[in-house]
Amino acid sequence: MVAFRMFILGCLAVMPLSAQADDRLVLKSNPFNEILRDTAEISGVVVVGTQRHGSRQPEQNELQLSSNLPAGWAGGTICTRVRSGDGLYEASNEYDIPSDWAGGNAVLPFPSAYQDLLATLEPNDLAVSISNGECASSPGETAIAIWNEATATTELSLLVNSFRADEVFVYLGDDPKAIRCEAMNDRAMSSFDSVCALPLEQNGMVAVTLYRISNGKPAKPSITQLWFGDGG
Repeated sequence: MVAFRMFILGCLAVMPLSAQADDRLVLKSNPFNEILRDTAEISGVVVVGTQRHGSRQPEQNELQLSSNLPAGWAGGTICTRVRSGDGLYEASNEYDIPSDWAGGNAVLPFPSAYQDLLATLEPNDLAVSISNGECASSPGETAIAIWNEATATTELSLLVNSFRADEVFVYLGDDPKAIRCEAMNDRAMSSFDSVCALPLEQNGMVAVTLYRISNGKPAKPSITQLWFGDGG
């Protein structure tokens, strides 16, 4: 039995980092880049976040941020952008993905100095965007962010800054059915003002096309390439 345990431990010791359970990416940003403002800053981004949201449990020391990342992002850098709906909190940080990344769930360390404050926010009061590439570049392909996966809902929220449009709706891929978005009029929001509930029954990279109509006039559509996972 002792020899068998030593064999197992030896195998684990030589396993590559990306093959170990519940992969934890390396936080590239040093120091952790975040700010809590005294006055709100209005976001100029249209699609602010795509996420599933859960609550931090009493035994947790930190908020847990994770995501399913595609194998095609192996060896690259991802950027995580976090914004509170009131425009006071913002964070943008980069993470390295191992060169042998085979795709799947990844844990993104989030050592915020404002853990307790962020934990008090209601679902969809905090938007998270995870995109392929450095934070200095424009967001390209994106993945679904998951706050506190153990308690996360199955509802996928697309948080949008529609600039107070009269109508907001999205299309997924080639599906001709429009998904109507709801205005968040009951909250004082400056970073985003609408939420779209998207179905999770998708696979692969899907084009999410967002339309906004104000005073009968349509704005230029915004297209986001969103990774839903490989269905495995």
